[in-house]
Amino acid sequence: MTSLAGIRLIEETSMNALPALQTILYDGWILRFAKGYTRRANSVNPIYQSNIEISQKIAACETIYRERKQRIVFKITGAALPKKLDSILERMGYETDTPVSVQVCELPQLGKEPDVAVTRSGCMTDEWIHAFARMNNLQETSMTALQSMLAMLHERHCYFSIERGAEIVSTGLAVIGGEWAGLFDIVTDSRHRRMGLGMTLTREMLRWAKENDAKKSYLQVLETNRPAIALYEQLGFREAYKYWYRMKD
Repeated sequence: MTSLAGIRLIEETSMNALPALQTILYDGWILRFAKGYTRRANSVNPIYQSNIEISQKIAACETIYRERKQRIVFKITGAALPKKLDSILERMGYETDTPVSVQVCELPQLGKEPDVAVTRSGCMTDEWIHAFARMNNLQETSMTALQSMLAMLHERHCYFSIERGAEIVSTGLAVIGGEWAGLFDIVTDSRHRRMGLGMTLTREMLRWAKENDAKKSYLQVLETNRPAIALYEQLGFREAYKYWYRMKD
């Protein structure tokens, strides 16, 4: 299990890697807003010590999210403060869902270049964002929000893709913060799965990270996504901690 300081470091790094469109700092809690695209970018992150009485503080957060007509979401980790926050939210009627496994690894030696061509780009292209949206069934509003979020990204980063014919069928994004490389947006078209493309793409993302002086990597995967977890295990990833969401309409 990662230490509380280690959890906070990865949480901070991952928030920088996916900038919200608006952030409010409220007595040690980080409130993020991105027009509803992803819960990570539209949730309360209670990772620092605070002073305001807890029921008053939760009520204030509820008001802020309701004013924006957004669902009220808290992202809970082992480093959430106060320590009893999860049980307090449960008693208040906040529901939870499938936990997310945060996986980490020391960057491995990756050997020879891949047989399949992997395209790298230092900037987001229309082809990349439209392929990602297509493979994730994103609505236009969500794709536009993601474009705006990624346009705000100032950490070192690289976009990855694999093509079949003239179509992108696999995508990924790597973002370096300090010694950590975060791997995001890894998806393969359903018509091209179980062909090793996900493994090839992820290995190239790690190769790029190592070339750019990162020492470690992290990624986030649903605890129920056993095929993806098995793939990442082959590359040396192991679970560091879990997080989950507490939500109320």
